[in-house]
Amino acid sequence: MKHRIHLGTAHRANDPDLIRLVSECFAGELSPDMLELGVSLSRDLPPEKHAQASHLYATNFECDIHNMQELSLIDSPQVVFVGEDEGEVKYLDSNSSPKKLALKVTV
Repeated sequence: MKHRIHLGTAHRANDPDLIRLVSECFAGELSPDMLELGVSLSRDLPPEKHAQASHLYATNFECDIHNMQELSLIDSPQVVFVGEDEGEVKYLDSNSSPKKLALKVTV
C-alpha cells in the first residue's frame, strides 16, 4: 500500500465502540473485545435491505468493481465526465484519483 490515511475524527458516527471497532479493523489489529462486538453485530438482512447495506472493502479496486456493478443496474443513460489534471508532475504522479467519473440520474 503506497498511502495510508487515518481520519481521527468520526463525523457521522457517535458510538465510541463502533468507531473503535472500525479503526481496529482498518489497522488489522482486532482486540478480543472488539472481535466479540463485531460478532455480536452480525445478523442476516432481509433480501429487500441488501441494496441499502453498507459494504466495506479492503481495496479501492474491490470498491470500484462493486460501484460499477451497482451503476450497471440503474436503467438510465450514463454520463461520463473526464478530468483534466493540472499542476506539478510530482504531485500528479502520486494522485490515484480516477480520471473519469460516470454518473446516472434516477428519479
